[in-house]
Amino acid sequence: MRIRKVEPEDLVFIASLHKLAYKNDHFTSKFTINMLNNYYLELIKNNSYCYIALDEENKAIGFLIAGDKINYAINNFIKNNFFLLSTILLKNPSFWIEKIKSFIKIFQPQSPKSSFEKISLLSIAVDPNKQRKGIGEALIRHLEDDLKKDNIEYYSLYVRKDNIGAMKFYVKNDFELRKNDKKSMFFIKKISI
Repeated sequence: MRIRKVEPEDLVFIASLHKLAYKNDHFTSKFTINMLNNYYLELIKNNSYCYIALDEENKAIGFLIAGDKINYAINNFIKNNFFLLSTILLKNPSFWIEKIKSFIKIFQPQSPKSSFEKISLLSIAVDPNKQRKGIGEALIRHLEDDLKKDNIEYYSLYVRKDNIGAMKFYVKNDFELRKNDKKSMFFIKKISI
C-alpha cells in the first residue's frame, strides 16, 4: 500500500466511497456524486492534509481529509451551492433543525480556536471490502507524520455518537474524548514531536 496527496482525478473515487461510508442520517449522504465531487474539491483546494491510500495495483482503497481551513471550505461550498443544498434540505426535513442551528452559528461570534482545534480531521473512509487491514491506521500515521514535520502537536475531530465503530477506532488510536454533546463527540490527539 502507498499513500499520497489527493489529486482532482481521485474525486470520483472519494465521492463514491463517501456514498458507501456515510449513513442516511448524514446530510452529505443526500448529495449527488457530482455535488460530492464539488464538496471534496473545495476541501482539497483549501486544506493541506488530504490523502488517498492505494493498493499494490494502484487502486484507491481509502482517503483522509484534514486541515486548518475545513470550515472555510465548507462555507465556500455552501455559498456556491446554496440553491441545490436548499432543495436537498426541503426534500429531507429531518435535517432542518440541525442545519438551521449550524447556519445561525456561522453568524455568531466565534471564540478563538485552541491549539488542538486548529487542524481538524473531517473525513476518513476505507473501502468496505478492505476494512480491518490497517488502512485507516496507515492514513492516520501518514497525517501525523506530516503534522510532525510542520511542528503541529494536536489535531481534533468530531464523530457522531451513533458511529460506534469510528469511536472505537479513534480510542484505539489514542484519541482523547474532550467534549460530548447531544449528537457528537469531540476528540483530540496529541502527537509527540
